[in-house]
Amino acid sequence: NVDLIMYSRKYLQKENLFCCLNFTDIKIFNSSKMFSLFIAGSVWIYSVHPPSYDPTNGQNYCNKTLYLFAFWLNTVCYGCLAVLLLCSGFSMLYICLKSTCQRPQPLASNSQQHV
Repeated sequence: NVDLIMYSRKYLQKENLFCCLNFTDIKIFNSSKMFSLFIAGSVWIYSVHPPSYDPTNGQNYCNKTLYLFAFWLNTVCYGCLAVLLLCSGFSMLYICLKSTCQRPQPLASNSQQHV
């Protein structure tokens, strides 16, 4: 049974076309694809603002519920990203200021001389 499993692993490693890809490469590819779709969706949503909700308008017609959902979801995502960046920036500023502005500790010899 163990020999069969070992043979299967060796066979799959040799014959697998995707054995040279690791999960990091796949994650980077998927992240870049999602980022590009987010940017493309933003351009698509904000370029027609405000859209026409009249179905007889033809080319510029947008379903009101769908458009408003996409618009506000995208706007909330940008708002959350802005808050995250601001919090990160303030955290880094706090850490830098805290590490550079530490008060010096009194020496033990100075405190014993006054006694």
